[in-house]
Amino acid sequence: MKGFLCIAIIFFTIPVLGQRDTLGRYSPGFKFKDGLYTAFQEFKDNCPAYPIDQLRDEMGNTLDRIDAEQPWFIASQDSLLAVSKDSIWGFSSSGKVYLKNQDFFDRMVVIGTLCHVIHREEIMDYNNTLYNGFTYAPVRREVQVEFFVDMRTGEKYEFNEKNLSEQISDDPILRSSYSQLTRKKRKENMFRFLHTYNQNHPIYFPISRCR
Repeated sequence: MKGFLCIAIIFFTIPVLGQRDTLGRYSPGFKFKDGLYTAFQEFKDNCPAYPIDQLRDEMGNTLDRIDAEQPWFIASQDSLLAVSKDSIWGFSSSGKVYLKNQDFFDRMVVIGTLCHVIHREEIMDYNNTLYNGFTYAPVRREVQVEFFVDMRTGEKYEFNEKNLSEQISDDPILRSSYSQLTRKKRKENMFRFLHTYNQNHPIYFPISRCR
């Protein structure tokens, strides 16, 4: 009877184990599946809603890479359906991941438990002063905003000393080392502590086939 129970347990366990995703630890060069993500969870699952082999350009041709500046389509019977960029969370192309931010797609410069992103855009500066009665024309200038994404929640935070300290609070030794620095040193060493935290708390992505 005991032998029968053991055999039954083995047979019922194998399918469950077989359904688990194979996970790969992230490191530079990790191969993300190319395609469009409609939600944060699809990025975490390494399973885009629109794989690149389903995407087309406006002429119906397949894509070699995803260009954020070009419109995207999917083939549907004998027609092409446009993919609204408002519905897209981000995309992966040639191993690089881009996150939608307003009307732009910003590359994830650092990927880990805490992902670092740099957002750049041009703005018109209308804060012109009068000089001898003359008003200067608006000046176009580029602004840069840095933020990071917590891969545990998908939340975005401004990349500053306060937020970084809060996000690494589950690593008491690292946070203590960071908090003991002067404010100037904390600001100068933000990247170093970000990288150290990601090394101490690695992230894993599924590498098996999407369901």
